[in-house]
Amino acid sequence: MLKKITVTVAACATIFATLTVFAAPAQETVEARRTEISQKREDAKATVTEKRDEKCESLTKKVELTLTRFSNNKDRHIATYTKISEKVKDINTRLKDKGYDISKLQADEQTLNEKIKKIGADYALFIEKLDKTKGLACGQSNGEFKTALQDAQAELKIVREDILATRLFYQTTMRADIQSLKQQTPTAPTKTTK
Repeated sequence: MLKKITVTVAACATIFATLTVFAAPAQETVEARRTEISQKREDAKATVTEKRDEKCESLTKKVELTLTRFSNNKDRHIATYTKISEKVKDINTRLKDKGYDISKLQADEQTLNEKIKKIGADYALFIEKLDKTKGLACGQSNGEFKTALQDAQAELKIVREDILATRLFYQTTMRADIQSLKQQTPTAPTKTTK
């Protein structure tokens, strides 16, 4: 029986020695694989961060471009409607001197000026709201950027409605009132003193 125990212990020692010799390279392979996997994870995180930064930079440039464009559009719209208002004022002066009843046209001119002021105010509010998005850190503002952008978009809808309403007012109401003056018979012209 002692022989059996000795043979069993010797066999176990041989198996253990063999496993130790072969297990060491396997352990090194596992460690190398773990290192490789962690390196890939770090590379993936770096790639995601890099793409997010590029997207944020692109979005910031887009916001700045939009601000510039809408600022120019504001100036253009205000200038266009101001020229129309000035032309109506000149028409009022000339027709009044000729003796026409221009009360409707004067009321239209006043309404147009109010609409122009409203466009300017709403444009300024839109640009202010859009400008707020520049101050928010992209990707780190916990949804504040998106909310500010949605607020600016809602204000832009209001601006567009104002512009459309002003254009329609001019095309339908003011032009019709100017055309109705052609059918009037002027009274005695008044002399203006200069």
